[in-house]
Amino acid sequence: MTTIKNLKKPLSAFQYYIQEWKKLTDEEKEKFQQMALLDKQRYDNEKNEIFRKQEEEILKKNIYLTAYIGGYSAVGLDNGAKSYETVGPICNIINYSEEEQQKWGVKVKAYEYYDKNYNIKMTLHHNEKYYKYTQYGDSKKKGTNVYTHGKTYNAKKDNGHNPNPRKYQISNNKKAGITTTHYTSFSNNTYETNY
Repeated sequence: MTTIKNLKKPLSAFQYYIQEWKKLTDEEKEKFQQMALLDKQRYDNEKNEIFRKQEEEILKKNIYLTAYIGGYSAVGLDNGAKSYETVGPICNIINYSEEEQQKWGVKVKAYEYYDKNYNIKMTLHHNEKYYKYTQYGDSKKKGTNVYTHGKTYNAKKDNGHNPNPRKYQISNNKKAGITTTHYTSFSNNTYETNY
């Protein structure tokens, strides 16, 4: 006796279409494959144009980030120096969700910019581990928001003369590169070198 469980289920129109597609020769399929390829190229071109326009708008904001990268103490007539690296302009901003913004106290999850030396897109991530470290065990205390190339942080490897990792923050400096401020012991004057 045949039961309902043993009945062959009906095929959908799409399943019939798939069966017919499998019967087509490679030559017959080629027309449709070319149409799909052209449509993918159209999609990629339109997507890239949207990204390009978004980048242009963000670049107009002229956002740069700067990090202290180290220094040295007095040597002879030289009274020491401090160096800073500035990157930018920022070409893309990736925001946190509203819930994450409340948690971290910042809107931006990551900044992207084109490295001037290699012309490749680089990313600076909001370092959540550094934020937690600077809460000093008190989860209600506000931590320090910085952006780093990696997402890790190890306090044992970090020191004042050679920060590791470099910790970037929004900057007034609108010129990418490394700036070193030199202090002289024989006057209150300082001078800068840039590269």
